[in-house]
Amino acid sequence: MSNNGNQADFWAVHATGKLALTKAEQSLIALEEIQDRCLTKIDNTEVYQYIWDRQIQLGQSFRWIEQVWLGEGEVLCQMKVPQTVWDATKYQLHPALIDSCFQSIVALDLSQSDDNNETFVPFSVEKFIFYKRPQPGLLWCFTRASQDKQAKERLKADIQLFDQDGQLVAQVSGLQARKANPETLLMTLEPDLSDWFYEINWQTQPLPSTSPSNGNETGNWLVFALTSKLAELIGKELAQKGHNCIWVSPGSEYQQLDAQHYQINPTVAKQFQQLLQDNADLKGIVHLWGVDETTESVGELAKAQELGCATALHLVQGLTKAGLTQLVPMWLVTQGTQSVLAETEVVQPQQGSLWGLGRVMRLEHPELTCCRVDLDPKSHVSETIPKLVDELLSNNNEDQIAIRQGVRYVPRLVRQPQHKLTSQQPLPILKEQPLQLKLSEYGLIDNLNWQPMQRRSPEAQEVEIQVKAVGLNFRDVLNALGLLQEYYAEVLSITSVEQLTLGLECVGIITSVGEGVSQWQVGDEVMALVPNGFSSFVTTAAELVIAKPKQMSFTEAATLPLTFLTAYYGLQHLAKIQPGERVLIHAAAGGVGQAAVQIALQAGAEVFATASPSKWEFLKSMGVQQIMNSRTLDFADEILNLTQGEGVDIVLNSLNGEFIDKSFAVLAPQGRFVEIGKIGIWDQQQVQQKLPNVDYFPFDIGEVMAQQPEVIAQLSEELTQQWNGGKLQALPHKVFPSKEVTAAFRYMQQAKHIGKVVVEMPQSTGEPKSIQPEGRCGSF
Repeated sequence: MSNNGNQADFWAVHATGKLALTKAEQSLIALEEIQDRCLTKIDNTEVYQYIWDRQIQLGQSFRWIEQVWLGEGEVLCQMKVPQTVWDATKYQLHPALIDSCFQSIVALDLSQSDDNNETFVPFSVEKFIFYKRPQPGLLWCFTRASQDKQAKERLKADIQLFDQDGQLVAQVSGLQARKANPETLLMTLEPDLSDWFYEINWQTQPLPSTSPSNGNETGNWLVFALTSKLAELIGKELAQKGHNCIWVSPGSEYQQLDAQHYQINPTVAKQFQQLLQDNADLKGIVHLWGVDETTESVGELAKAQELGCATALHLVQGLTKAGLTQLVPMWLVTQGTQSVLAETEVVQPQQGSLWGLGRVMRLEHPELTCCRVDLDPKSHVSETIPKLVDELLSNNNEDQIAIRQGVRYVPRLVRQPQHKLTSQQPLPILKEQPLQLKLSEYGLIDNLNWQPMQRRSPEAQEVEIQVKAVGLNFRDVLNALGLLQEYYAEVLSITSVEQLTLGLECVGIITSVGEGVSQWQVGDEVMALVPNGFSSFVTTAAELVIAKPKQMSFTEAATLPLTFLTAYYGLQHLAKIQPGERVLIHAAAGGVGQAAVQIALQAGAEVFATASPSKWEFLKSMGVQQIMNSRTLDFADEILNLTQGEGVDIVLNSLNGEFIDKSFAVLAPQGRFVEIGKIGIWDQQQVQQKLPNVDYFPFDIGEVMAQQPEVIAQLSEELTQQWNGGKLQALPHKVFPSKEVTAAFRYMQQAKHIGKVVVEMPQSTGEPKSIQPEGRCGSF
């Protein structure tokens, strides 16, 4: 076998050998005798950790060693086909199986090597004999070091691979391994070009509040919209800011239907020139013909291109001939053409060509300010219009913007990440190694990854908990996206991503108790409110620990702590809810929302709930009768109609923007407004100026925990009695394993869930033992 690299006239010989058929006698291997000699059992993770530490990063398909037993100069390995290898039967002997047999020599070196940079790697083989294709099932690999005198830098061994019956499958005689380090091996590789690749990364970027209006002057906007409703929506928003909307709709011929409405044939270029001549004094052009707000599609592909690219091209040609390219900005609006958070967002590929044409316009006509905005495909167009108008009237330099769930994203060209471990990959570290979920950089869920952590022994009045399940909260998602950086810096003094921890609640087993803790014992199953729940072990104040309801599993219990404490503190402790009162609960199908529904109904209150229409049937099954859409502002008028104008006594709010104004509008005099949101909420001064006759209770349950632990302890006790009594139930939930934690974050980000999203932590292979001298637990 030879290789010439990049030099055509030079070949390097790597190996030579002879291939021949032979009638080698196949003897049975006495497995029991080998097992009697190899008595020291070690876990396969120790072997692979050793290899990984020396920069040999084996994927899951190359990890066939299941168990290892050591003897004097010999090692027995139990081999099993990894789940990631689906083509094992296609080979006489799978290449990764041969490689795994060679890996067994590492076990001979485990106790002898003290150099974390070097390990033995295969160098040569004297003879290899293949006997038969292995049968499905477990295999055994027996490796014995040669009796010859071994040099420090070399190792010689013989390997036998056999099946459960002791029948030989293959054997290697005279395997010679030599010590090597990463630097030596990497010298033979071609130059690393992996850091030459770049990719588009959509990053959150709020629209600067200081951005001046477009020229600070009002004017006319030419709005190409398919329906009168869409034109009316954007016209209303523009009018509120002093601008005028001139609606252009597609038709068979050019005509002015009224002072604010033109009809034009999308296929006739001259009509666009006429339109621009008749409306020369423009502030900007908004192209919305690519957006269809109805449930039906725009039509066939040809029709979509006619309404999209063809009209945009006619507009550019018209602006050029009219000499307006330096004066009139043009905005091309699509919906669901860009993959910002997930590939499933691209639901209107026929609009993608319009986005691409916009890029060409920007390059060929740099004097023309051509911007593109992709609206959220999961939101109704009416919900995104206010954000769109803010973008139109800003003086921001971004020319590509995407709106997702009310959050503004812009694209950035970033270096493509090189192959590295992520939260989706099997961890190379030992199963016993405690882990913590960390964020490498704000703005992207894919930046989440599991990292080794250090356990901390509990101090006085503290306990340590081995985490079994974690309840994911929307606040964790906001943190990953970097939307709470200012709040965390101001309130919690967390100024860098390195300081950030994730997970506000967890469920697990107490593994250690500190001095002075009498109410908890090692082995107790508990729930806890913590700042770092996404960890194998957490150490927290004993007073923030709650007994897990005995009838519930760990994942069921993970739906309880934060949701019910938040709802209970808001409705019972602050608002002091009474029988017969009316309560508006926003986002009622979410975790806190469902907990609030249970608490309100149990208190005898009448519940008015908002949720997306797909979740209404579920809320009805909970006993809620008055349900409204959480994606529009119509809920306010509906509530006032249902209550004959009286409104509600309590609002539990988690929404922002105009939803806050509308929610205050339905609050009766002397009502109580409980605010659990974080972004764009009102302050006490705003409320006093506008509604001096209501009580306003904004709160953060984390701050309450830190400032009023005795209140949290009292409420926890009351809730525990109701959980154990069956009066309050665990919430519906979807469980993700820890290796799919990014999928869990993304699932919550896309608002697919009803109730709670729970991440199940991996089971530890070795249960920690605790020692308690003089009333306190020592080290492990």
